[in-house]
Amino acid sequence: MMARFASEAERLRHHRRCFEYALAHDMTPKDAEREIRRLDAREANRTAMARLAAKQEALSMPAPFQQWDAQWMARD
Repeated sequence: MMARFASEAERLRHHRRCFEYALAHDMTPKDAEREIRRLDAREANRTAMARLAAKQEALSMPAPFQQWDAQWMARD
């Protein structure tokens, strides 16, 4: 799958990142690009799960009031 970039500069930054990763890890640039996409997807998933956990934690907090037997809560 070919990546789509917003600008030529972004495409060149991505290419440089892949090329430097390939040199550092002794692999082809195509394999490096695949690995970088996998790592980026993992990081995106990790941050999404952290946001979801924070949202669920906020929703599971008890109500700010403790007066459950208040007069205005009574039904006729």
